[in-house]
Amino acid sequence: MIEVLETDNTSLVIKTIGAEYTLRPGTIDTESKEVVALHGNSNVKGIYYKFTIKRLQKSAKSLPEGAEAASQINSVSVEAVGTSFTYSQIKDEIHNKLYNKESGLVQEKLSKLLSRDNKKSKYTNIDEEILELIGEIEEDLSVFIKNRIDSTSGSYSIVVGTRAIKDFDKPMMTKLTFTDKAGLKAPGVWYEGEGKWKKLSSNTVYIANSALFNTVKTGEYAMLVFAAAPSDVTDEYSYSGDIKILMSKYDLRDVFGNLESFYPEDNVKVKEAILLYEKVANKEGTSHGLTISQKAEKYGLKSLVGVGGVTRDITRQEIALIIMKVYCEKTGVNIQSLVPKRYVYISDEKDVDGNLLKPVLLVLDLEVMTVGERYAFEPKKPVTRAELVESFVKILEITKEI
Repeated sequence: MIEVLETDNTSLVIKTIGAEYTLRPGTIDTESKEVVALHGNSNVKGIYYKFTIKRLQKSAKSLPEGAEAASQINSVSVEAVGTSFTYSQIKDEIHNKLYNKESGLVQEKLSKLLSRDNKKSKYTNIDEEILELIGEIEEDLSVFIKNRIDSTSGSYSIVVGTRAIKDFDKPMMTKLTFTDKAGLKAPGVWYEGEGKWKKLSSNTVYIANSALFNTVKTGEYAMLVFAAAPSDVTDEYSYSGDIKILMSKYDLRDVFGNLESFYPEDNVKVKEAILLYEKVANKEGTSHGLTISQKAEKYGLKSLVGVGGVTRDITRQEIALIIMKVYCEKTGVNIQSLVPKRYVYISDEKDVDGNLLKPVLLVLDLEVMTVGERYAFEPKKPVTRAELVESFVKILEITKEI
């Protein structure tokens, strides 16, 4: 089957309760050193791949600090199994188990069906009974194959040797379902041979209560939930709802540091705004090793890095630019093609930098940001963390990201 994925350029989806695993062409390297070692044994006539999945209530390793499991912990291991039987011999045994006229599973279930007592049968429809018998055949055949290839059971072992495969040559797509617990949800992995669990923060797709992400090694996988309740953001605080919404979707610790306290009234720095844009726009995986200034240039935000550098307070007009960058990123629209749908008046338009006037007018048109007294936008005024979060939540609601 694994080799067929390569030749037919197709994928194999393994579905279990609460999880799905997609083996792509090349996920399992059929020419890896483990497989080559088995082929080097003259007694090996065929190679099979044993994919073992276990659902655990608890991991042997401690989860990341502040995290708890929002799904079952799924343990995945893969072995290459060298057997003394060729593929043809195994195929013949399976065929005989199914279709032997005297002892085959098909004959056994057919006899059971023909000898049924209609009066005593629990089925009102024969099709229902046939489906159950087919299920029994599948289950019985699975047990037969397992026992035939398993080195510790069966009539006699045909296993010559095994080799553990820990690395996927191409990532395996993993889908996990999770319970709806309050807090930031993210997939976590503990790869075999590595010391601890780690959170995967990028390239994750969420569909309802499921998450899809790539795994590059065997090990344990789970959905994790992190508490999103800074001590200084109480329910009575006017921005608490938006802060909790954004913190439940994105790990803001990468932006603002330790979030035991959020300091919502602190002014936002240029660096923080760029990092938040990077996270929301899902660009983290493309910019490893770059400085903040290099990231700003890559993301089209070079104008933010000028006098004062990345540690100065960012202004309202600059946040307008970032907000519209997020909008364009999420919708695929070029900002040059956007125009306000209504006349937008701001009394201090002369104070807005020329290259930032369009983003300012657009955020006001979308009602993501507002003017103050006497219709003043105050373009050079700093922005607090709470105000920044409010604007991001609004634009993400407009683009249906939250």
